[in-house]
Amino acid sequence: MNHLREIEVDGIKVDRSFVQRIQSNRRDLLIVQHLLNVARDLNLRSIVEGIESIGQALLLTRLGADWGQGYYFAKPMPLSECVSYIEDHAELRMTVGD
Repeated sequence: MNHLREIEVDGIKVDRSFVQRIQSNRRDLLIVQHLLNVARDLNLRSIVEGIESIGQALLLTRLGADWGQGYYFAKPMPLSECVSYIEDHAELRMTVGD
């Protein structure tokens, strides 16, 4: 956290280890919630990794996550498939459920 004062950062990335149990573990939920609050308060982008379900995506959206990544959105793929996937799914963002 000391680095937030000393170096210029433009975002906070939340590790998937906190997301895995976000719906069943209050401690993980509170950690993620507070990390997202810090990001918002400091005008930083928040990126959450490891989203694997619609429930996680909806909860993280309600908590104010800006961006999300994980198997819920897409599995890893070769670059040759990536461009067409992005074009076909451009509307799939963290605004899931809106």
